Amino acid sequence: MTTATILRSDVPSDRADAPPTRAVLRLPPSLLALLAGLLTTASIPPFGWWPAALVGLGLLPVVLESARTVRQRFLRTLVFAGGLYIPSLWWLTQFSLPGGLVICGLEMVITALVIAIATPKSRGERSLAFVCSVAVSIVLADALRSLWPFGGLPLGGIDLGQADGPFAALVTFGGRLLLIGVVALIGGAAVLGARLVRRDSRTFKAIIPVTAVLGVGLTVTVLAHLVPDGTHAGRNLRVAVAQGSGPLGVRATDDGLERAFRAHVAATGLIRQPVDLVLWPENVVDVQRFASSPKRSEIGQLAARLGAPIVAGVVEDDPDPKRFRNFSVLVNPGGGIGDGKAGRYDKVRRVPFGEVVYFRSVLTKFSSALATKDMRSGSLPGVIATPFGPLGLIISYEGFFDDRARSGVRAGGQALLIPTNASSFTSAHLPTQQIAAARLRARETGRWVAQAAPTGISAILAPDGRMVTRSSIQERTALVATITLRQGLTPYARWNDAPALALMAAIGAAAFVVPRRQTRRRT
Repeated sequence: MTTATILRSDVPSDRADAPPTRAVLRLPPSLLALLAGLLTTASIPPFGWWPAALVGLGLLPVVLESARTVRQRFLRTLVFAGGLYIPSLWWLTQFSLPGGLVICGLEMVITALVIAIATPKSRGERSLAFVCSVAVSIVLADALRSLWPFGGLPLGGIDLGQADGPFAALVTFGGRLLLIGVVALIGGAAVLGARLVRRDSRTFKAIIPVTAVLGVGLTVTVLAHLVPDGTHAGRNLRVAVAQGSGPLGVRATDDGLERAFRAHVAATGLIRQPVDLVLWPENVVDVQRFASSPKRSEIGQLAARLGAPIVAGVVEDDPDPKRFRNFSVLVNPGGGIGDGKAGRYDKVRRVPFGEVVYFRSVLTKFSSALATKDMRSGSLPGVIATPFGPLGLIISYEGFFDDRARSGVRAGGQALLIPTNASSFTSAHLPTQQIAAARLRARETGRWVAQAAPTGISAILAPDGRMVTRSSIQERTALVATITLRQGLTPYARWNDAPALALMAAIGAAAFVVPRRQTRRRT
């Protein structure tokens, strides 16, 4: 008997010499999941390659489509989340090793669990409905981790990677959830379209709905650039931001705290032109009682020399010896506190394992470097009274929470001040992520933003997230720029996450219903 071998040039090859793209898609699911996570984290500062998230999130449906059980989806997504959050959040271990490990682990588990449960079993490879389901699941996972545990952990998020990209305008209308959902949807549809590209009419018909999804996503993004974001309130303000500089990776000590204060006195001395307001970073004034402190008088003298009030970041002892207070306060020329309680804002959101230590009795067995006191939280909207009208004010970690910025704007804030402190860390991860978050907060609220950090990065941002001026890390400087006070609410400040959740619900419902109708027609 003679055996014949038929060679067909039109049959796709499974050999190792297949095109690189096809070879990547045929990686084992665990490796492909890790690659997807690493590509997504490559978009997040300090890396900042925003298009990488489109590919990374676009690969996640490929990873999950062959998973037949919730357990398989959980394990694969856990690998994806490890590739995403371990590189983007590892800097937390410099502040608290056990706390950083707990936060990284929780971010990974929450993301994997929600996506595994919310993503339905795939009804076939290369399904647009499945891509939509995964995009909705990604949004749900990010929504949960921004709320729970510890009051939310929106650090190292996918949204930060888009602050410098064209999709960032989406937050003006629907906030970070809409931004994440559209990026995941466009990325998934683009990767699916690339997989469907063949030279036959059958596949061409399949590409039509994929193209439609891409078109809708891009159209929504273009329209978001046209959404109104407030109006001029009738006044310009000359704002100065003081950055004293100093060494990185330094914990709070008496000598270090005094050096930080003196550095900002010196940085304020660099201001030569007339200004209306000076912003100092978070907790550069550390005292037992600010009202009776000589430092309050010294700041008042600086304000008198400039003829402008100074908003100073203060850490103060609490009557409870196990607690402290973290606030920013307006100091008028001469040392008076501006407008009583309205001239002061106490930080509401506490940094987990930094300003509040959970599981203290357990973690102290593994680390002696934990903070010894917990911060007493404030409870008021993020706004402070000034001679020029109310200004929104949020402190450091709160810059990652859109609800704090929104509370200040809804309370009448006509610009947004963000005093912060990243001097405890040696890498550029936190400073660059804080700037990315500030750019998103500017777009969400339609307000000018001034951010002050003791060792950087300080910046003044326009309402469209544009960087007007910024400092370098470990630079002593005083940034000065004219900002415009604004009023009115953006759609996001008015409606919160409702538009994003409504859109994701509609997409999720369509992804659930359409494949079942198609199945019924076939039978």
